[in-house]
Amino acid sequence: MKNKRPIIVIDGYFPTCASMADILRDEGYAADCYMRERSAEQLQAEQPALIILDLHPPYYQDTLQLVEELRLQPATRATPVIVTTTTARLPNEVALALSRLRCAILVKPFDIGTFLLQVEQVLGDGRRPASGGWYLPALA
Repeated sequence: MKNKRPIIVIDGYFPTCASMADILRDEGYAADCYMRERSAEQLQAEQPALIILDLHPPYYQDTLQLVEELRLQPATRATPVIVTTTTARLPNEVALALSRLRCAILVKPFDIGTFLLQVEQVLGDGRRPASGGWYLPALA
């Protein structure tokens, strides 16, 4: 097992959520899949190694609020967060908020190699890979 604490995948579309969790498990990670029902308190109690969180246009503010709540709590302040989205060009205020909240961003659709590379990089040292469909915003 690559990680003792679970990677929590939260996505409103169950097939996507289950697929990401299955891929992570196949690679030796502990991973759990949830729909949008996870609260900041539940995530704090689980103390995940990583949170992968889907960002849908109608729910931008809900997602940002959840990450803000996580960043305020000692148990999850430093927990890495990867935000997945189908929106290649996020509104400026959303992109700035994600940068301020130290979230990596992965644009869907992505290939499995890019996904696993990002997970490995974020759980490791957070360095940006040479290529791929993601980026880690600089701190504002």
